[in-house]
Amino acid sequence: MEDREWRDKIINNSKILISNRNNLSLNEVEDMNSIFELYLEDGISIIKKWRKLNDFEEFLSGQHDSALREYIYNRYLASGREIFQSYSSGGVSSSMKASPDDILKSTCSQRI
Repeated sequence: MEDREWRDKIINNSKILISNRNNLSLNEVEDMNSIFELYLEDGISIIKKWRKLNDFEEFLSGQHDSALREYIYNRYLASGREIFQSYSSGGVSSSMKASPDDILKSTCSQRI
């Protein structure tokens, strides 16, 4: 599988996940394609730094696919709230136990 094909697969699967979990139409999610591309790039960068990777083989082998799909979903949910320890809107408050970045890092071991 080539790099572009792999990226498209991750993003398309993320769109399905987000539309299903948030009761959105695929057309609504399709409009957010460019932001999902950015989230994917961030996720790849986090794993590359965390694992100290110099190549792309682990990604193309599918080793991090599910973690990256969840990362895109978590980033979508946390959008605009990343800087808050707790969040309150309309009388409903919430706090994040872990950031999307921390959740992504917990899916794989760090190389030393």
